[in-house]
Amino acid sequence: MVTVAFLIGSAALAMSTTVRKNAVHERNQKKAYYIAEAGIEKALARYPALKGFKIENMEYAGGLIEKVKVEENENGSFYLITSKGCYPKDGPLKATKTLEIKINTLPYKGQAESQALGVSAFDQLIGLTAGESLAQVDTSDETTPYAKGEATPIKAEVADYQQHLQVESKGGEGEKSGVLIAANLGNNLELGLAKANANSSITPPAARGSGELASIKLTAGGVTILEVGALDSSSEIKPDFKTGELTSISKSKLTEITVLGDLPLVGDVLKIDTFETNAQATANGKPGGASCDYNAVATGVKILGKEKNLEIGTNLTIGWGPIDLLKLNIGTPTTLVKQDDGKKAEVSLPGLKIEILDLNLPGFNFNGATIEISGTHALAEVPEGGLKPYTIFSWNEKLKS
Repeated sequence: MVTVAFLIGSAALAMSTTVRKNAVHERNQKKAYYIAEAGIEKALARYPALKGFKIENMEYAGGLIEKVKVEENENGSFYLITSKGCYPKDGPLKATKTLEIKINTLPYKGQAESQALGVSAFDQLIGLTAGESLAQVDTSDETTPYAKGEATPIKAEVADYQQHLQVESKGGEGEKSGVLIAANLGNNLELGLAKANANSSITPPAARGSGELASIKLTAGGVTILEVGALDSSSEIKPDFKTGELTSISKSKLTEITVLGDLPLVGDVLKIDTFETNAQATANGKPGGASCDYNAVATGVKILGKEKNLEIGTNLTIGWGPIDLLKLNIGTPTTLVKQDDGKKAEVSLPGLKIEILDLNLPGFNFNGATIEISGTHALAEVPEGGLKPYTIFSWNEKLKS
């Protein structure tokens, strides 16, 4: 009887142990599944910037997201996301689950850029750019940071002097900013306070860059070549998944502009109260859904003291004989694209170009300075149907993990 009781007890104990192990194993299997599912969710949170995305051995909820990888099919129409989770991280009761889902890709691309001011003077002895801003987004190229915002309110070289401020945010680094105090570069260039801001995000990919400069005064030989009261520029890429539109916007503005100021006998050659340009490209991937807007507006323009109306397409020259004191042109768009299918829009506006103190003699030419003001560019490119949330085509558990 004792032997029988012992055998029955041993069998019951073994059965109980097996039941407990099975219960633990079942619990671990469920937890491994949830961890693998968490890996899928982390990938989907990056949509549509998934190309090249991966996770390796990330601790999660007491287990591991061992691996998440994203593969794109040959024609780029869908992503295959595979996620492997385990619980616990190791040991004889470790359980592993692997999930695999297929979703659509969403390649879109935007670029916006502006330059408020560019100056090249006296055979490159003076080089100056101010108010540069840039925003870029490209969800289809894993070699880029998907989104980048950049601002360069000042970059100047005068003889042996340099002044430079640039702020960049890329790949979802978020808001960044910088400040550069007012400075004089030698006896020729006076610069006011400069500020720069940049932002980038990945969820969803979007970017912005903006900068401002309080003042600029460029002189040579006691003559004011150029003076600007203030300038600013901004560029931005804005995706809207509610409307399906991608919009790229670029803007630039300068105030209190004087070119060749207070010359003997003639006074100020050119004065402009404000000059601003903007370029905007929008695409939604539907027929007729691509649009471009652009404009260049000048106010308070006076040439040799006389009021003048400037608009896109204006060309004029002021000079005497071989000397061109001033040549001025407001350019028409160099690029203007609005695809009928609504998948792409692009516009480039060169802004205002001024050339001063040109001397043209037989066998000899001299260009005093070239001043370019408020150039802008915007591009928006989306797939058919525009921007939209992902669609899950399949969700499977792989039996062999």
